[in-house]
Amino acid sequence: MNNLRYKTLSRIVCTKNKRKNKKMTLIIGMKCKEGVFLVSDRKVVDENNNSSYENKLQTLYGHIVGAAGYSHLFKQFNRKIRGIVNQRTTEIDLMNRKALKELGIVYPKEQKVEEEPKKFQSNDLKNNIENEEQEQENISMPYVYWHEDFIEDCSQLIRKLCCGYDETPKNMLDVLLVVSHEDDIRLHHIDFLGNEEELNYCTIGSGSEFILPFLKKFYDYNKPMEDLIKLAFFCVYYVQELEFDNFVGIEDTSIPDNLLLIKDDKEIKFFEFGSQEQAIKEIKEKVDKFKKLQDELNF
Repeated sequence: MNNLRYKTLSRIVCTKNKRKNKKMTLIIGMKCKEGVFLVSDRKVVDENNNSSYENKLQTLYGHIVGAAGYSHLFKQFNRKIRGIVNQRTTEIDLMNRKALKELGIVYPKEQKVEEEPKKFQSNDLKNNIENEEQEQENISMPYVYWHEDFIEDCSQLIRKLCCGYDETPKNMLDVLLVVSHEDDIRLHHIDFLGNEEELNYCTIGSGSEFILPFLKKFYDYNKPMEDLIKLAFFCVYYVQELEFDNFVGIEDTSIPDNLLLIKDDKEIKFFEFGSQEQAIKEIKEKVDKFKKLQDELNF
């Protein structure tokens, strides 16, 4: 498995779509012993060079999704993938009901909100009810919507959004997924053609080419997550401050967006440094040193 996958979005122009498309720019994903995270800038720029700031990272069914490309496509993706997953899970639920019925097994009862206080029950009756509920919880379903199904649905939808029904690329959208597998948390990349690959670290967006040297040199799976997040933050500030890419940036009072999944609890969280202000100050000081060096070299 490759440790790095860098994808430059295809320079395809969609001449049929004349609306103001906002371009999304730099997202970094890394995997380490503690888990997997995504870090992104917040700046989006439309075709008239008007800029605004938006969150480029989203959560979907316990997974993390980040996209580089046109923001309206990402919003379509977020909306449509929910409909697709809901339809798939509903179909699987019906298949499970039918299969269990044929086996003579009672389908697990749905948990209902108690609208009235429970009546007092004798210990024997109470124990029988609890045993019955425990048996229902232990029923193994014949059909399950797995993480592989979610990744496949994402790939097919991205290809459809970018290529349409005639399979001709018209739009641009690259997506990073942080997916919780049964025994691990993994980072997946899906390009605008729907091609998917699992990676240890990856960067997408127009600002990616400027940070490759840092990722190649400093990425290490065994490093603490805090160190790798600092590296990702540095990369975002670096591209912004040295003005390599006008499409990359964050507000003065903000920090790069980040979402992470930790192996211990598999809950999606934001990362906070022990001393947030001090950590950001140190990162920006390193960026300033590189900027001065860059200015001297250009001179």
